[in-house]
Amino acid sequence: MQWCKLGRAVFRCRSVVVRSDGIVVSAKVRSPEVAHYLEGLRPSQWSAGQAVRLTWSGKTTLARVREVEATTMSTRGALVKITLERQEGGQDAMAEISTSANGRSYGPADITEVWLRSALFGEPNPLGLMSGLVPSSDPLRPLRKQPLPEDSLRAICEVLLTENLVGSGRASRITNLRLGVPIAGKRRLTLRWVESQRYTNVEPGARSIDGRINL
Repeated sequence: MQWCKLGRAVFRCRSVVVRSDGIVVSAKVRSPEVAHYLEGLRPSQWSAGQAVRLTWSGKTTLARVREVEATTMSTRGALVKITLERQEGGQDAMAEISTSANGRSYGPADITEVWLRSALFGEPNPLGLMSGLVPSSDPLRPLRKQPLPEDSLRAICEVLLTENLVGSGRASRITNLRLGVPIAGKRRLTLRWVESQRYTNVEPGARSIDGRINL
């Protein structure tokens, strides 16, 4: 099974089926809180389905929930089937911004790297007065001080980074993620990604960062 994220919920799913008319997510959900949240996305006669972001296996898309089927099991948990319709948009308009600071030019890809180094490794922001162009969010904030099994941690990291990087339009895809074991409270994280495709006749570049992270 794979990990996926739908709206605020992160859970293991049995399958994500992409069809011409939408996406179907099937999962066995053991957490009552997650099951309650997913069922709360179900459209009603008073409201249309919610627009939420779905992220799984290196892919992410904004989607509208069309149907939520939940089958309560005799044991703890529920079988959930969620049907969604892809939506346009959801990308960060600031992802195309360039600037200059300290005699150096920073393109969109440079700003993305500054953001990740600052948010993940605590490195100083070199943009000075233009530091507001760097996103203030921490992609891995939901995992900080969160006790998770080692065999799940890396996969959930990749889901969160895909949602933030690819979902914002700052990257085309993540190509590699390595997360080491904790040593003195810190882990070594290596992340490689492909820049966003901005021009059809220009091959996007590759980027990577490496550092120690509190996780």
